[in-house]
Amino acid sequence: MPNHFLSCDWGASNFRLKLIDRSSSRTLAGVAAPRGIQSIHEAWRKSEMPDRMTFYRMTIKNAISQLSEKYGEDLSGCPLVLSGMASSSIGMKELPYAKLPVSLNGQGLIVEEIPASRDFLHDLLLISGVQKSGDVMRGEEMQAIGWHKMQDVTLPEYLLILPGTHSKHLRIKTGKIVDFQTYMTGELYQVLKNHSMLKNSVGPEQEWNARTQFAFANGVEAIQKGNLSNLLFSIRAKGLQGNLNKTEAAAYLSGLLIGNEFLNIPDQSIVLCADNNLNPYYTLAMEVLGMKDRCTFVLPEQAGQVVWRGQLAVLERKRLES
Repeated sequence: MPNHFLSCDWGASNFRLKLIDRSSSRTLAGVAAPRGIQSIHEAWRKSEMPDRMTFYRMTIKNAISQLSEKYGEDLSGCPLVLSGMASSSIGMKELPYAKLPVSLNGQGLIVEEIPASRDFLHDLLLISGVQKSGDVMRGEEMQAIGWHKMQDVTLPEYLLILPGTHSKHLRIKTGKIVDFQTYMTGELYQVLKNHSMLKNSVGPEQEWNARTQFAFANGVEAIQKGNLSNLLFSIRAKGLQGNLNKTEAAAYLSGLLIGNEFLNIPDQSIVLCADNNLNPYYTLAMEVLGMKDRCTFVLPEQAGQVVWRGQLAVLERKRLES
Protein backbone atom coordinates (compact mmCIF):
# COMPACT_ATOMS: atom_id res chain seq x y z
CA MET A 1 0.00 0.00 0.00
CA PRO A 2 2.55 2.59 -1.16
CA ASN A 3 0.17 5.57 -1.02
CA HIS A 4 -1.10 4.83 2.49
CA PHE A 5 0.28 5.40 5.96
CA LEU A 6 -0.94 4.85 9.50
CA SER A 7 -1.30 7.97 11.64
CA CYS A 8 -1.24 7.41 15.40
CA ASP A 9 -1.91 10.26 17.84
CA TRP A 10 -1.31 8.81 21.31
CA GLY A 11 -2.05 11.24 24.08
CA ALA A 12 -2.10 10.98 27.86
CA SER A 13 -5.79 10.01 27.88
CA ASN A 14 -6.71 8.84 24.38
CA PHE A 15 -5.45 6.68 21.53
CA ARG A 16 -6.35 7.52 17.90
CA LEU A 17 -5.29 5.55 14.84
CA LYS A 18 -6.16 6.45 11.24
CA LEU A 19 -5.43 5.03 7.81
CA ILE A 20 -4.56 7.87 5.45
CA ASP A 21 -4.46 7.90 1.66
CA ARG A 22 -1.60 10.25 0.81
CA SER A 23 -2.54 10.70 -2.84
CA SER A 24 -6.11 11.85 -2.15
CA SER A 25 -5.46 13.35 1.31
CA ARG A 26 -8.36 11.38 2.75
CA THR A 27 -8.92 9.48 5.97
CA LEU A 28 -9.97 5.99 4.89
CA ALA A 29 -10.76 4.54 8.31
CA GLY A 30 -10.06 5.16 11.96
CA VAL A 31 -10.29 3.68 15.44
CA ALA A 32 -10.12 5.44 18.80
CA ALA A 33 -10.21 4.42 22.44
CA PRO A 34 -9.66 5.95 25.90
CA ARG A 35 -6.41 3.99 26.12
CA GLY A 36 -3.96 6.80 26.71
CA ILE A 37 -0.30 6.49 27.52
CA GLN A 38 -0.92 6.82 31.25
CA SER A 39 -3.20 3.76 31.41
CA ILE A 40 -0.94 1.72 29.11
CA HIS A 41 2.11 2.55 31.22
CA GLU A 42 0.28 1.41 34.36
CA ALA A 43 -0.77 -1.81 32.59
CA TRP A 44 2.82 -2.47 31.52
CA ARG A 45 4.13 -1.94 35.05
CA LYS A 46 1.63 -4.50 36.34
CA SER A 47 2.48 -6.97 33.58
CA GLU A 48 5.30 -9.50 33.65
CA MET A 49 6.70 -8.29 30.34
CA PRO A 50 10.11 -6.66 30.89
CA ASP A 51 10.37 -5.06 27.43
CA ARG A 52 8.30 -1.90 27.38
CA MET A 53 8.66 -1.42 23.60
CA THR A 54 7.17 -4.86 22.92
CA PHE A 55 4.24 -4.23 25.25
CA TYR A 56 3.37 -0.90 23.63
CA ARG A 57 3.74 -2.32 20.12
CA MET A 58 1.30 -5.09 21.07
CA THR A 59 -1.25 -2.42 21.94
CA ILE A 60 -0.70 -0.71 18.59
CA LYS A 61 -0.76 -4.05 16.77
CA ASN A 62 -4.19 -4.86 18.24
CA ALA A 63 -5.51 -1.46 17.12
CA ILE A 64 -4.10 -1.99 13.61
CA SER A 65 -5.91 -5.34 13.48
CA GLN A 66 -9.18 -3.58 14.35
CA LEU A 67 -8.49 -0.95 11.71
CA SER A 68 -7.66 -3.61 9.13
CA GLU A 69 -10.91 -5.42 9.83
CA LYS A 70 -12.84 -2.15 9.61
CA TYR A 71 -11.21 -1.16 6.32
CA GLY A 72 -11.38 -4.65 4.86
CA GLU A 73 -7.73 -5.00 3.79
CA ASP A 74 -4.51 -6.33 5.27
CA LEU A 75 -2.40 -3.37 6.43
CA SER A 76 0.88 -5.28 6.84
CA GLY A 77 3.85 -3.22 5.70
CA CYS A 78 2.01 0.09 5.95
CA PRO A 79 4.34 2.65 7.60
CA LEU A 80 3.28 4.05 10.96
CA VAL A 81 3.90 7.62 12.15
CA LEU A 82 3.49 8.08 15.89
CA SER A 83 3.39 11.38 17.80
CA GLY A 84 2.18 12.60 21.16
CA MET A 85 3.02 11.06 24.53
CA ALA A 86 4.45 7.88 23.00
CA SER A 87 7.91 9.48 23.08
CA SER A 88 7.59 10.61 26.72
CA SER A 89 9.09 9.14 29.88
CA ILE A 90 5.98 6.94 30.25
CA GLY A 91 5.73 6.19 26.52
CA MET A 92 7.10 3.34 24.44
CA LYS A 93 10.52 4.99 24.19
CA GLU A 94 11.60 8.31 25.64
CA LEU A 95 13.10 10.77 23.17
CA PRO A 96 14.63 14.13 24.12
CA TYR A 97 12.67 17.28 23.40
CA ALA A 98 13.51 19.58 20.52
CA LYS A 99 14.21 23.18 21.50
CA LEU A 100 12.67 26.39 20.23
CA PRO A 101 12.43 27.72 17.62
CA VAL A 102 10.99 24.84 15.57
CA SER A 103 10.30 25.29 11.87
CA LEU A 104 6.82 24.45 10.58
CA ASN A 105 8.42 22.37 7.82
CA GLY A 106 9.45 19.89 10.53
CA GLN A 107 13.11 20.85 10.59
CA GLY A 108 14.54 20.74 14.09
CA LEU A 109 12.24 18.03 15.43
CA ILE A 110 13.76 14.91 16.94
CA VAL A 111 12.58 11.84 15.06
CA GLU A 112 13.58 8.20 15.43
CA GLU A 113 13.03 5.48 12.85
CA ILE A 114 12.30 2.01 14.22
CA PRO A 115 12.39 -0.61 11.44
CA ALA A 116 9.76 -3.30 11.03
CA SER A 117 10.40 -6.65 12.68
CA ARG A 118 8.99 -10.16 12.46
CA ASP A 119 6.61 -9.37 15.32
CA PHE A 120 5.66 -5.89 14.12
CA LEU A 121 5.36 -5.54 10.35
CA HIS A 122 5.45 -1.75 10.15
CA ASP A 123 8.30 0.74 9.87
CA LEU A 124 7.68 3.15 12.71
CA LEU A 125 8.53 6.85 12.79
CA LEU A 126 8.47 8.13 16.38
CA ILE A 127 8.29 11.92 16.75
CA SER A 128 9.34 13.74 19.90
CA GLY A 129 8.01 16.98 21.36
CA VAL A 130 9.27 20.49 22.06
CA GLN A 131 10.45 22.21 25.22
CA LYS A 132 11.25 25.63 26.59
CA SER A 133 12.13 26.74 30.09
CA GLY A 134 9.21 25.82 32.32
CA ASP A 135 7.01 24.23 29.65
CA VAL A 136 6.83 21.20 27.35
CA MET A 137 4.55 19.78 24.67
CA ARG A 138 4.27 16.51 22.78
CA GLY A 139 1.85 16.32 19.85
CA GLU A 140 0.72 19.90 19.47
CA GLU A 141 3.71 20.66 17.24
CA MET A 142 2.18 18.22 14.73
CA GLN A 143 -1.05 20.19 14.79
CA ALA A 144 0.86 23.41 14.10
CA ILE A 145 2.77 21.86 11.19
CA GLY A 146 -0.42 20.35 9.80
CA TRP A 147 -2.31 23.65 9.97
CA HIS A 148 0.61 25.43 8.32
CA LYS A 149 0.42 22.96 5.42
CA MET A 150 -3.32 23.51 5.01
CA GLN A 151 -3.31 27.30 4.82
CA ASP A 152 -3.99 29.12 1.58
CA VAL A 153 -2.55 32.36 2.94
CA THR A 154 0.10 32.26 5.64
CA LEU A 155 -0.11 34.88 8.38
CA PRO A 156 3.33 36.33 9.20
CA GLU A 157 2.67 36.17 12.96
CA TYR A 158 -0.19 34.78 15.00
CA LEU A 159 -1.22 32.89 18.14
CA LEU A 160 -2.39 29.34 17.43
CA ILE A 161 -4.81 28.17 20.13
CA LEU A 162 -5.22 24.40 20.48
CA PRO A 163 -7.89 23.62 23.13
CA GLY A 164 -7.83 20.33 24.98
CA THR A 165 -7.14 18.66 28.30
CA HIS A 166 -3.96 20.73 28.38
CA SER A 167 -4.65 23.65 26.05
CA LYS A 168 -1.70 25.10 24.17
CA HIS A 169 -1.14 28.61 22.88
CA LEU A 170 1.63 28.56 20.26
CA ARG A 171 3.20 31.79 19.06
CA ILE A 172 4.02 31.45 15.36
CA LYS A 173 6.36 33.89 13.63
CA THR A 174 7.73 33.69 10.07
CA GLY A 175 6.98 29.98 9.75
CA LYS A 176 8.40 28.93 13.13
CA ILE A 177 7.10 28.09 16.59
CA VAL A 178 8.93 30.66 18.70
CA ASP A 179 7.07 30.33 22.02
CA PHE A 180 4.17 28.50 23.67
CA GLN A 181 2.18 28.26 26.91
CA THR A 182 0.25 25.36 28.42
CA TYR A 183 -3.04 25.74 30.32
CA MET A 184 -4.56 22.88 32.34
CA THR A 185 -8.07 24.03 31.43
CA GLY A 186 -9.65 20.70 30.54
CA GLU A 187 -8.01 18.78 33.37
CA LEU A 188 -8.96 21.42 35.94
CA TYR A 189 -12.57 21.23 34.75
CA GLN A 190 -12.67 17.46 35.27
CA VAL A 191 -10.92 17.59 38.65
CA LEU A 192 -13.15 20.35 40.00
CA LYS A 193 -16.31 18.81 38.61
CA ASN A 194 -15.64 15.28 39.85
CA HIS A 195 -13.28 15.49 42.82
CA SER A 196 -13.78 18.81 44.57
CA MET A 197 -16.41 20.39 46.83
CA LEU A 198 -18.16 21.44 43.61
CA LYS A 199 -19.02 17.87 42.58
CA ASN A 200 -22.49 18.20 44.16
CA SER A 201 -23.07 21.61 42.58
CA VAL A 202 -22.04 20.94 38.98
CA GLY A 203 -24.06 18.62 36.78
CA PRO A 204 -23.17 16.78 33.58
CA GLU A 205 -22.67 18.68 30.34
CA GLN A 206 -25.99 19.30 28.63
CA GLU A 207 -27.16 20.69 25.32
CA TRP A 208 -25.49 23.94 24.23
CA ASN A 209 -28.55 26.19 24.46
CA ALA A 210 -29.46 29.77 25.33
CA ARG A 211 -29.38 29.20 29.11
CA THR A 212 -26.02 27.41 29.16
CA GLN A 213 -24.53 29.92 26.74
CA PHE A 214 -25.65 32.76 29.01
CA ALA A 215 -24.10 31.06 32.06
CA PHE A 216 -20.90 30.36 30.17
CA ALA A 217 -20.62 33.97 28.98
CA ASN A 218 -21.14 35.18 32.55
CA GLY A 219 -18.26 33.00 33.67
CA VAL A 220 -15.97 34.36 30.94
CA GLU A 221 -16.83 37.94 31.92
CA ALA A 222 -16.56 37.35 35.67
CA ILE A 223 -13.00 36.00 35.59
CA GLN A 224 -11.73 39.06 33.73
CA LYS A 225 -12.17 41.14 36.89
CA GLY A 226 -12.43 38.53 39.64
CA ASN A 227 -10.29 35.99 41.48
CA LEU A 228 -10.47 32.40 40.23
CA SER A 229 -10.42 30.75 43.66
CA ASN A 230 -13.16 33.04 44.95
CA LEU A 231 -15.32 32.64 41.85
CA LEU A 232 -15.03 28.85 42.00
CA PHE A 233 -16.43 28.88 45.53
CA SER A 234 -19.23 31.15 44.36
CA ILE A 235 -20.56 28.28 42.21
CA ARG A 236 -21.37 26.39 45.41
CA ALA A 237 -22.95 29.47 47.00
CA LYS A 238 -25.02 30.35 43.92
CA GLY A 239 -26.37 26.80 43.85
CA LEU A 240 -27.37 26.85 47.53
CA GLN A 241 -29.09 30.20 47.05
CA GLY A 242 -31.04 28.95 44.02
CA ASN A 243 -29.32 31.27 41.54
CA LEU A 244 -27.60 28.59 39.46
CA ASN A 245 -28.85 25.10 38.65
CA LYS A 246 -26.40 22.24 38.07
CA THR A 247 -26.52 22.44 34.28
CA GLU A 248 -25.85 26.18 34.31
CA ALA A 249 -23.14 25.65 36.92
CA ALA A 250 -21.26 23.34 34.54
CA ALA A 251 -21.37 26.00 31.83
CA TYR A 252 -20.38 28.74 34.27
CA LEU A 253 -17.40 26.66 35.45
CA SER A 254 -16.32 26.21 31.82
CA GLY A 255 -16.62 29.95 31.30
CA LEU A 256 -14.43 30.71 34.31
CA LEU A 257 -11.68 28.31 33.25
CA ILE A 258 -11.66 29.19 29.54
CA GLY A 259 -11.92 32.89 30.40
CA ASN A 260 -8.96 32.45 32.74
CA GLU A 261 -7.03 30.90 29.84
CA PHE A 262 -7.64 34.09 27.84
CA LEU A 263 -6.27 36.46 30.47
CA ASN A 264 -3.34 38.48 29.12
CA ILE A 265 -3.80 37.29 25.51
CA PRO A 266 -1.50 39.45 23.32
CA ASP A 267 -3.10 41.89 20.91
CA GLN A 268 -2.34 39.98 17.69
CA SER A 269 -3.98 37.71 15.14
CA ILE A 270 -5.37 34.47 16.54
CA VAL A 271 -6.05 31.11 14.92
CA LEU A 272 -8.44 28.82 16.81
CA CYS A 273 -8.15 25.13 15.96
CA ALA A 274 -10.75 23.24 18.02
CA ASP A 275 -12.82 20.10 17.53
CA ASN A 276 -16.62 19.95 17.49
CA ASN A 277 -16.85 19.58 21.27
CA LEU A 278 -14.80 22.63 22.24
CA ASN A 279 -15.27 24.92 19.25
CA PRO A 280 -18.58 26.49 20.45
CA TYR A 281 -17.13 27.31 23.87
CA TYR A 282 -13.95 28.95 22.64
CA THR A 283 -15.77 30.78 19.85
CA LEU A 284 -18.27 32.27 22.29
CA ALA A 285 -15.47 33.21 24.72
CA MET A 286 -13.72 35.15 21.96
CA GLU A 287 -16.97 36.87 21.03
CA VAL A 288 -17.59 37.88 24.66
CA LEU A 289 -14.04 39.25 24.95
CA GLY A 290 -14.14 41.14 21.64
CA MET A 291 -11.47 38.96 19.99
CA LYS A 292 -13.58 37.46 17.22
CA ASP A 293 -12.66 40.05 14.58
CA ARG A 294 -8.97 39.18 14.78
CA CYS A 295 -9.47 35.43 14.87
CA THR A 296 -9.35 32.84 12.09
CA PHE A 297 -11.54 29.84 12.92
CA VAL A 298 -10.35 26.48 11.63
CA LEU A 299 -13.40 24.40 10.71
CA PRO A 300 -13.89 21.44 13.08
CA GLU A 301 -13.54 18.98 10.18
CA GLN A 302 -10.22 20.61 9.28
CA ALA A 303 -9.14 20.50 12.93
CA GLY A 304 -9.55 16.73 12.74
CA GLN A 305 -6.95 16.59 9.94
CA VAL A 306 -4.13 18.74 11.32
CA VAL A 307 -2.33 15.95 13.22
CA TRP A 308 -2.04 13.52 10.32
CA ARG A 309 -1.17 16.30 7.89
CA GLY A 310 1.65 17.33 10.20
CA GLN A 311 2.82 13.74 10.51
CA LEU A 312 2.73 13.35 6.74
CA ALA A 313 4.90 16.45 6.32
CA VAL A 314 7.49 14.99 8.72
CA LEU A 315 7.33 11.58 7.01
CA GLU A 316 7.90 13.07 3.57
CA ARG A 317 10.73 15.25 4.85
CA LYS A 318 12.39 12.23 6.45
CA ARG A 319 12.16 10.28 3.20
CA LEU A 320 13.72 13.13 1.25
CA GLU A 321 16.62 13.22 3.71
CA SER A 322 17.18 9.44 3.50
